Amino acid sequence: MEFSDRLISVFFVVFIAVLSLGTCCNLISAEKSGSFEADFKENIFLRDSFVDLHGFTQKLMRNRVVEDVRYGVLLKNDWQQITDVPFVSDLKDLKKNIYKISSASKKAGANMVYVQAPFKILPSYEDTLPISYKSYANDNADKLMEDLKKRDIECFDLRMVLEESPMQKSQIFYKTDHHWTIPAAFYSYGRLAEFLNENYRYTDPDELAYLTNEMWFEKREMPESFLGTWGRRTGRYYVKPDDFVYYVPNFATDIEATHISDETFHLRSSFYYTMMTPDYVENSKDGIKTNRYSVYLGGYTSETRAVNYNVSNDKKVLIFHDSFGFPLSAFLSLTFRETRILDLRNYEGDFEKYIEDYKPDIVLAIYNPDY
Repeated sequence: MEFSDRLISVFFVVFIAVLSLGTCCNLISAEKSGSFEADFKENIFLRDSFVDLHGFTQKLMRNRVVEDVRYGVLLKNDWQQITDVPFVSDLKDLKKNIYKISSASKKAGANMVYVQAPFKILPSYEDTLPISYKSYANDNADKLMEDLKKRDIECFDLRMVLEESPMQKSQIFYKTDHHWTIPAAFYSYGRLAEFLNENYRYTDPDELAYLTNEMWFEKREMPESFLGTWGRRTGRYYVKPDDFVYYVPNFATDIEATHISDETFHLRSSFYYTMMTPDYVENSKDGIKTNRYSVYLGGYTSETRAVNYNVSNDKKVLIFHDSFGFPLSAFLSLTFRETRILDLRNYEGDFEKYIEDYKPDIVLAIYNPDY
């Protein structure tokens, strides 16, 4: 064997040894998902560098379809936004929970509304996907709401709200994440609050107009600072990081909030410190990979309880939501005296009994069609 061949062999052995040792160290320190295969794939040493290189190669090749071990494929639409493609689903678990929420709400004397959050591909621009690919998320949502309306469950479709909004369609969702942008959530907050007040008159209209007016919020911008879930899977070079824009009230707020997850956090202060988690935008050690979207409500808590001392009404709202509700539910707390929020992915209690005991005035179920 020639010297050059031996050198290549030694280099290869050392590389494999370092890769294996680094991967073992990552596996030991990482949180376990319960699947060794998934944990192994997520914790390979230098994984991010390999992902970045792969994404850069796909970009050079102008490839709009990228294979992914978790989602099957990730697609890039005409606006350079990454998305997955949900299959046909009857959303039976979600539907069953909504039926239970509706029934318990009626027994408690509460007005209940199902709020359809949007999927990344809104109905009017499904043709922005690569040829031969179709997302069934909107079909699934349409069928779900059709079934809910047959049971006389009130529905409010935020997909239509956003379709008719003055926002540019390419600005409603992040390029690198599956969530809607904070400006899109804020716009939806205003339209949803107006709908609720028109139908259930829960607060003073002039006060509501003030609390939902973008003019009275500080708009903070962080250029190219957010690499979302799908961006982290395709690398930072496939699609460049998103600008992250968020809103903070410019008016005085006084909210007492308790957030319950593995630990309980309780504080009475302004909206910024009680319904937001500033670390996600101020002290994020992970840089662009920080989940900045979770700045509202701190992300995945099982329960949130908030009392707003600066609002004139005495109404109570109970909100069931998935992650699309993080910013929307937080903003809604500005308009109610009391806000309770349950995330049924984490909440292990009896939510029907919760409704009975809490006796809210309004109950909302906010879910996206890829639930």
